[in-house]
Amino acid sequence: MAESRKRYRIGQEYVFRRVAGEYVIIPVDTDSPMENTLMAPNETAAFIWKCFEEPRTLEEVVAMGMQEYDVAEETLYSAVKEFVTESLRYRILEEAE
Repeated sequence: MAESRKRYRIGQEYVFRRVAGEYVIIPVDTDSPMENTLMAPNETAAFIWKCFEEPRTLEEVVAMGMQEYDVAEETLYSAVKEFVTESLRYRILEEAE
């Protein structure tokens, strides 16, 4: 599972909060492709989001998830990879220097 050593982080155009026991993601940039959208991630997506609040590689987030969840590494890797792919597509994640 050797992925590139690219590091990603959540872009500053989004706010992540817990409201009334639920997580919400709100775009605050009017140029965001997700403008006027309120996202409600599940617990796993919220965990991955929190991991990427600091610049990290896909592998680092998988390792953190393996400590948190009782799941096969391949399953978690697929979930994190999908999160990264979709988040880059919508400019939620950005490559970190």
